[in-house]
Amino acid sequence: QQPPPMKSCLSCHQQIHRNAPICPLCKAKSRSRNPKKPKKKD
Repeated sequence: QQPPPMKSCLSCHQQIHRNAPICPLCKAKSRSRNPKKPKKKD
């Protein structure tokens, strides 16, 4: 058995699941690479 893929939360630095949309510990959004940049299509 393999452990689930993990990553560090960018906010609290705890190990969380790689695919978690938010950190279960600090509730920070974990997937957004560049926050506050809405996609614009002209």
